[in-house]
Amino acid sequence: MLLGKFLGAAGLAIALCAMPAVCSFSQQKESMYGDAVKADVKMKYVYSYEEAIKRAKAEKKLIFFNCFADWAVPCHQMNAAVFSDQEFCDYMDKHFVNLFVDVTERGEGEALANKYQIKMFAHYLVLNDKGEVVLRIVGGKKLPEFKETVELALSDKTSLMGTEAKYNSGKYSKKDLLNYLNALNLADEDEKFQSVSKIYMGMISQKEYAKKENWNVFSKLVKDRESDLYAYLVDHKDEFVKNVGADQVNNLIERMYSGELFQIACGATPYKAEQMIKLYDGMQKAGLPEESPCVVIYNVAKLRGEKKYAELIQLMKEKGDMLQNARPSVELSFDFPDLNEADRKLVGDYLQERAEQSSGSTKERLADLAGMVRYGKEAGISFDVKTYDEALAKAKSENKLVFMDCYTSWCGPCKMMSSKVFTQKKVGDYFNQHLVSIKIDMEKGEGIKLAKKYGVKAYPTMMFLDTEGNVIHKIIGACDADKLIQTARDHSDPSKGYSVCKAAYESGNRTPEVVANYISTMMDVREMTPQQADSIVKDYCRTLSDDDFCTAEAWKLVDRCVLEPKGDAFERVMKLHDKLAQVAGEAAVNKKIERLCFPKVIGYYGNEVSKEELQGILGLLKQGNYPADYTLTLLAELVELNGVDAVINFYQTKVKAMKNPQDRLNMDTLLPYFVAQATDAQKEAIVKYCEDALNNCDKRAYRKYSSLLSVVKEGGYKN
Repeated sequence: MLLGKFLGAAGLAIALCAMPAVCSFSQQKESMYGDAVKADVKMKYVYSYEEAIKRAKAEKKLIFFNCFADWAVPCHQMNAAVFSDQEFCDYMDKHFVNLFVDVTERGEGEALANKYQIKMFAHYLVLNDKGEVVLRIVGGKKLPEFKETVELALSDKTSLMGTEAKYNSGKYSKKDLLNYLNALNLADEDEKFQSVSKIYMGMISQKEYAKKENWNVFSKLVKDRESDLYAYLVDHKDEFVKNVGADQVNNLIERMYSGELFQIACGATPYKAEQMIKLYDGMQKAGLPEESPCVVIYNVAKLRGEKKYAELIQLMKEKGDMLQNARPSVELSFDFPDLNEADRKLVGDYLQERAEQSSGSTKERLADLAGMVRYGKEAGISFDVKTYDEALAKAKSENKLVFMDCYTSWCGPCKMMSSKVFTQKKVGDYFNQHLVSIKIDMEKGEGIKLAKKYGVKAYPTMMFLDTEGNVIHKIIGACDADKLIQTARDHSDPSKGYSVCKAAYESGNRTPEVVANYISTMMDVREMTPQQADSIVKDYCRTLSDDDFCTAEAWKLVDRCVLEPKGDAFERVMKLHDKLAQVAGEAAVNKKIERLCFPKVIGYYGNEVSKEELQGILGLLKQGNYPADYTLTLLAELVELNGVDAVINFYQTKVKAMKNPQDRLNMDTLLPYFVAQATDAQKEAIVKYCEDALNNCDKRAYRKYSSLLSVVKEGGYKN
């Protein structure tokens, strides 16, 4: 696998160890990946550790333990490649008690994962009837290799337990030591492997290095091109190829070059012609074939360094697929600083084409980079003023605000904003029209004084200033282009800015609007915690009479700043619901109450909130008038239901009839909590309900209902 070659031996090991299981037996829930990973598994598993131990003792067999993780694709690959083979499964049933447990699930699964230190997948153990590890296999293999590997457990001469005992006795032969190393390699016990392998290499002659049985030991000891073992490999390559095969030998040699070349190809390491000649000579001496992925990445690095962009793009079109899962990382580094107009179009068009062939975040990032390359970095924000005073003067003359990027030279997120966000055309289009922009290093020149003046302590900090230098708003931390533009739009009015809100509050002005603006602004710039905001709201609301509380101005404060379904302010909202509804509108008040209370309902079904606490909150609904299909009215009824049948009937009759699609979706998201306690027939009814909802939902809710259906089919949430 190329990623392994480019990112080192660890990546390669993971890639080669990719493949495992999902049974068709009823004890196993459907996978989170659905039909995409379905396999006709023929293994006869037991699903309890205790049962496996009992059967192992009774039948005098070892236990083969499939340490499964549903999220791990290699586990599913093993299902298709190995555990669906009837001949292999018959063999396993004859010689082992076969145990299957998803070790990522709560309860026995997590306990077994901790007991046996299971951290990587695919992962298999062979245990004796005392639960002791006889053999550990980290990673999957194809047949017949996997069968041959499992068979090692049947002999003390080849099992991990047996060979370790032999080694610890101090009385061992070369063969004993080689068997122990093989078992350690399978178990991914690298520290022990390195220690024991040095002893073994001291017991054999150089002529034996190239023997097939010594390859696993030899190859793991070759760490870099400077080692004596690497030099021996290159000098005796024909002998190694004859015994081991060209693919394995070339893969090892490629590992010695690919990491360094990858860094140059991505522009992370400066291009040096002398270094490239040295690398080329080394690869030639090692006899790497021209079709090697390592040769492709070398050519990418060389063409990039020589700024031959047209040839580079042609190479990527012809041989980019050879880079496999390393290809996006290489392409996302194509933000070349010195493109002429023709090359800019060529590279931009290529990146856009690759974006259309990609998906997810890779698609978005390639598309953003394509736009930046096509239009050039000058299409982004124009930081065309050099000093703070110059920025204020220009803003005043042009009747604009100032955007000040406060950065440091060591700040990674600052560099990301500069190279990936500020350079985007859509960002430049807005900022260059509405703001005067300046970048200032807060640790140099006037930046030191400005950092103190504005209390800048975190980076990046991005400020919107009026023409007098007053802070209208701040953004602390990196953000994407859309958020940056939206924040600039939202805070374009200097009369409602940070400094104005803060000054008004600190002067003693306590109108509801001032308090609301102050709290929301302070929270936006991280100068106030939600707890501090809640305390201010509670204290302020105590000063208001019921009539003053039920005004449009006070409602703005409540709507923006009451953050928990508890305390005086919340209880007054519930008590004065009907009066507030006349002022702010019934829908707005009901939605606010729902936003506060619904997380508590989820917490209740997740065993994080007690029934008494939830009933106390929902009981406050009795103080107001609410629609029959109001979400919280229905939730109050749902909490009191007993049994899954009652829940299913409730959803089919009342939830299904809800008029507001979003409210119904919110209710439907609770269904997975009931699946774990449902019978097969009840699960089928819940699945059918969700399928009907998916088939009839608004297209904007399709993805959420699709996800909900998958969760329900998987077995829901475990309480």
